[in-house]
Amino acid sequence: RRPLQAENFPGLYEQERRYWWFQGRLAIVREVLARWAPRNRYRALNLGCGTGAVTEALAGEADVVSLDLSPAALSFCRKVGLSRLVSADAQRVPLAGGSFDVVLALDILEHLPNDARGAREIARLLAPGGVLVASCPAFEALWSGFDDLAMHQRRYTRTRLVRRLREAGLDVELSSYFNTWLLPAAIAQHRRGKAEEAG
Repeated sequence: RRPLQAENFPGLYEQERRYWWFQGRLAIVREVLARWAPRNRYRALNLGCGTGAVTEALAGEADVVSLDLSPAALSFCRKVGLSRLVSADAQRVPLAGGSFDVVLALDILEHLPNDARGAREIARLLAPGGVLVASCPAFEALWSGFDDLAMHQRRYTRTRLVRRLREAGLDVELSSYFNTWLLPAAIAQHRRGKAEEAG
């Protein structure tokens, strides 16, 4: 299976702006930022920006730099009018330490071969008192073909993610699973898929 190709990005653009899962995640991000982000206009880094939906959503309240390793992702961001784009690996970000009040790491840590290094980079990039908002896919037991297609390196438990962030020197104020009401259905679907593969 191949990683996401350039021709897939128009579809991803629509999903990131319309699909309930992305909209739900954005609502959670907004709720967290409303509680912990600076009240005045702040500096934000969107790690693994994809097609830039989160960057667009926060444009009214923050000066957002968007970073992605995929040239196709950044090319699509340019096509939809985004600027302040950085092509880089999230494990080695070519930006000055302490540059950002907020770092968004939304479904990016699971892609990194060395998530410990990625977490340390996030800690380096945050200004004193800065805020990290991170999300990751949960539970190795739910690993599926989608994880392979998306080139995930791992899934997390809350304990594993919190430990990784604390090891990087970050204080964790809030950690939680979300979409937990879907977990029984996800487990059932996963088991059906495994049974079909075995059959």
